[in-house]
This record gives sequence, structure tokens and C-alpha cells, in this order.
Amino acid sequence: MTSYGGPVQKDKKLRQRDWSKKTKVWRNTEDTIHWFRMAYLFLSRGYKGYQPQHGPHKPYFTLEHYILSERAIKKQRRRAAGIQAHRAIRNWFQTGVLQERADWELVREALMWQALQHKFGVGTTITEDGINLLNTYPKITKIIEANIACENFWGACVCPNCNGQRGRNIYGEMLLSMRDQLIGAR
Repeated sequence: MTSYGGPVQKDKKLRQRDWSKKTKVWRNTEDTIHWFRMAYLFLSRGYKGYQPQHGPHKPYFTLEHYILSERAIKKQRRRAAGIQAHRAIRNWFQTGVLQERADWELVREALMWQALQHKFGVGTTITEDGINLLNTYPKITKIIEANIACENFWGACVCPNCNGQRGRNIYGEMLLSMRDQLIGAR
């Protein structure tokens, strides 16, 4: 049975769940967030709380949606923004359906910073997510976006394929900087 909720889906969910439970190094601790689950779900790039408008069209579904659609060349962005699953957008880049913009390596961090400012309400009224991020201070001193998707730029992958490579964790560092900026704005 391969329909939703069948054994194949359950096995995949169990494998994902086992990473955070069996890998002691990657568990959330009192001072470090590794997995964006439960109370920290709002920190996830895939959390359905990001609502900037892109022109006269409907808002993006998630922060990850916004970043992936901005990765596409300009004439393909609307097409990328209309896809609900960000995994599908990633696959479109891999298969060549969407083309990556030439300056992506230069602008991706600036675009993410701009998106985080919007999400957490920097410079305007602090959003609910911004208040939740502020509530992690001073208890949480480190935020690491642990994942099993071989994503070592924004986070740190813990899958066997990455073989313990140290991820850059740019997203985690940006979240801590965003929290510092929110504290300074208070």
C-alpha cells in the first residue's frame, strides 16, 4: 500500500524521527536548538507563517517558498511561487525546468535576511514569531538547523551521506543575529 498513510510513508516518518532520537549530539538541549519541532516549529523555513506579497499575486506559502522562487531567473519566479511543495521546486532546479539566476550565490543571504526581517517584524511591529524568538533569550545560546536533506549551506545535515561534514549553518546564525536585532529594538 503506497497511498498516504501506508507503510512506505510510515517508514519514511520513522526514519526522520529516529535521527533526532538516536543521535545524541543532535538533540535539542537546554541551551541549543537543533530540530525545529514542537515549540520551535515557528523557526523552520518550511513553517506556514510567512506571508509577504509578491506583487498583485497571492502570498508565498512558506519562507522556503520565497527563497526558492527568488532563486529562479526573473521570468520563471511566478511559476515557481505558484507551486505548493518546495521539494517540487528543488526538483525543478535539479532537472533543469527552472534556471538558477546568475547572481544567486551573491544575493541569497541578503534575500534571506530581508525575509527574516519581514517574518519577525524588525523595523515595524514585532510579529508573534518575533516574540517567540525573543522568548528564547537568554536560555538558548545556539541555533543549528539540523536536517537530513544534505543541506549544508543553510543548516547542518546529519545523514550518513554527508558523513559528518560540518554544515555552515547560515540560517541558524541569521536567527541569532535577528534575535539580537529584536532585543536592540526593544
